[in-house]
Amino acid sequence: MDNIRGTNTCALSGLTPKELFDAAPASEEFTRMFLNNREYTNLPRKLNVAFTGCLENCIHAETQDIAMTPAFGTDGAHGFNVAVGGKMGSGGMSIAEPLDVFVSPEEAASLASTITLMFRDEGSREKRTRARLAFLLDDWGVAKFRERLQGRWGRPLQRAGQDARYEHHADHVGVNPQKQEGLYSVGLSVPTGRTCADDMTELARLALVYGSGAIRLTVGQNAIIADVPEANLPALLEEPLLSRLSPDPAPQMRGLVSCTGNDYCNLALIETKSVSRRVIEALDSRYPDAAPLRMYWSGCPAGCGNHHAADIGFQGGKTRFEGEVVDAVTIFAGGRTGPNAQPARKVMEQVPVLFTSGGASVLPRAAMESCRVTQIHRYPTNGTQRPNKLPASHSDSLIEATADPRRMSDSQH
Repeated sequence: MDNIRGTNTCALSGLTPKELFDAAPASEEFTRMFLNNREYTNLPRKLNVAFTGCLENCIHAETQDIAMTPAFGTDGAHGFNVAVGGKMGSGGMSIAEPLDVFVSPEEAASLASTITLMFRDEGSREKRTRARLAFLLDDWGVAKFRERLQGRWGRPLQRAGQDARYEHHADHVGVNPQKQEGLYSVGLSVPTGRTCADDMTELARLALVYGSGAIRLTVGQNAIIADVPEANLPALLEEPLLSRLSPDPAPQMRGLVSCTGNDYCNLALIETKSVSRRVIEALDSRYPDAAPLRMYWSGCPAGCGNHHAADIGFQGGKTRFEGEVVDAVTIFAGGRTGPNAQPARKVMEQVPVLFTSGGASVLPRAAMESCRVTQIHRYPTNGTQRPNKLPASHSDSLIEATADPRRMSDSQH
């Protein structure tokens, strides 16, 4: 069914000191509006909605159909700036367009409802490939969209306020102080977002023993144990589970996101979980001092892994090698969300997903070359400025290996 796909907000809403305000109540109010309410069903296409008060750009708000991000109103009041029309998918990443609208936290859910019902009534239903909210915005333009929204809203919309967000992105991994004095959140890296039932049971136990029992999940496929008293931190950090789900992962493992892949998704063209992990482990072994990069994998053009929003993105596909059809990836680089959002651009096409008997692959070197040619410089997650320590160019050997992956020796990984 084409409906609202839940709402998204910062995993540390109400806990992080780096938020302008807690946006979770607005998200919860909007959720109560549409759950079990037939008025919000039968939309032209799916609808993704985000409310965030976090200043650290943790949820890729610009990829959402409706994005509400923290801002200061003209009178200094806290609220949301509103953007619409973001999406991922086969057409690439569309960045949500600012509507020049500011709304208070108390009215945010109601405005999101008004936008949703306008989409229901006005969105195109002729072709599913052009039925997302982004295409209604394309057809109308921002000025008309805002005018029609104001008509439905029934009173003048406030002009956008000052964007309160920082430039950098945070993943909320690691030990971080909460706004509640003496309490900490402990963000754990879950490699590729895949774990097992026993580990989940143990995670729940740790949350109860050392925290309040709360576990929060992030858009980076990681888990956070919340409300841990400072006195409990040493014992928690010594727990065996944290050797597998680490609060201090290797730099590239920290930024890894991988879609389901063809293990369980009939749209995926390649297997993503194990391949992405092998590539990341090779990179962390070869470049242990590099600052974290966000590397996102999608098994098909649908982009569930948000690869267009990554520093380095991988999109699954197929190619021919020695007369056989093999798994391949197209590589993108330079994507980001936040105040200066931009889609990643394509830098390599149809790189074969092949490994030698020793486990070597061209993909780690292709990833780092993609980083070099686009001159990506990332900020560490604490927001201080430090460029990545990137390897020197190896373009010639990369091109040769991409053309013939057999040339990769077992030591070249």
